[in-house]
Amino acid sequence: MKIEAVTTERIEVNDDIFKDVLKNLPDTIHEKTIIVISSKIISLCEGNVVLKTDIEKDELIKRESEMFLERSFVQGGYLMHTYKNNMIMPSAGIDASNTGDYYALLPADSYATARQIHTWVCEKYGLSDLGIIITDSRSTLLRGGVVGYSLAYYGFNPFYNYRGGNDLYNRRMNVSQSNYPDSLAAAAVLVMGEGTESIPIAMITDVPRIEFGTEYTRNDFELHPDQDMYMPFYKGAPWKKNQ
Repeated sequence: MKIEAVTTERIEVNDDIFKDVLKNLPDTIHEKTIIVISSKIISLCEGNVVLKTDIEKDELIKRESEMFLERSFVQGGYLMHTYKNNMIMPSAGIDASNTGDYYALLPADSYATARQIHTWVCEKYGLSDLGIIITDSRSTLLRGGVVGYSLAYYGFNPFYNYRGGNDLYNRRMNVSQSNYPDSLAAAAVLVMGEGTESIPIAMITDVPRIEFGTEYTRNDFELHPDQDMYMPFYKGAPWKKNQ
């Protein structure tokens, strides 16, 4: 598997995702490529931002989340846990780094944007097998630091299914599936960086065992909270609903 970084100029609010960002893609893109794009860049281009002087951050977090936990429930009170877009995430995904005078919100509809970018790149480069991943970064349970993860994907099967097969000891596998969107996002974001790298795009090729196709949706990938193995850890938390 190979990951190629794509650098850009500094992207500003209301820049055009196609004219100002995707123009930096190489002249040739091969079939079966995965293009990974930072969600922050998409939010800036969409104008999905709020001036920092216009609102207090906690008020904005509560407004942008479906449910939230007050800061008093977090060690040190340094963030608010929120539920948004069928995910548990800090601060409703609001980002204040590398955004100048603005808070960058999450993209309005990451899945719709992934489909639009997929259509544009396929038409421009004459491709049929292409994947798109829109990324963000988050912390994980009982680990320091952040890793990349997928806000949305398009153009490929999100899983490689081991269920029904046997392991090396001929033991039947009933549960295991490889999660492609998050695994590829984590690898790409490691290359893209979190600071001043100016690498909002990465291209991944030679991905093993991946199946391309546009029939896969978010419903093929995301779990309802009642299906989540981690439900016992957050079901009883004192969540407040956004009114």
